[in-house]
Amino acid sequence: PETVAENLFRILREFDDEGIDIILAEGLETAGIGLAIMNRLRKAAGYNIVRVA
Repeated sequence: PETVAENLFRILREFDDEGIDIILAEGLETAGIGLAIMNRLRKAAGYNIVRVA
């Protein structure tokens, strides 16, 4: 999770610059740094999340 957090903002900016419309991501446990990562991903998705079992 620490590596993801270190690169997340940069990667999301790159995706935005490249016009990426869809991002598929595996969720993390929402404890500790995972909570911050998942919060950022939710915001980036505009809270439009599809859960797959």
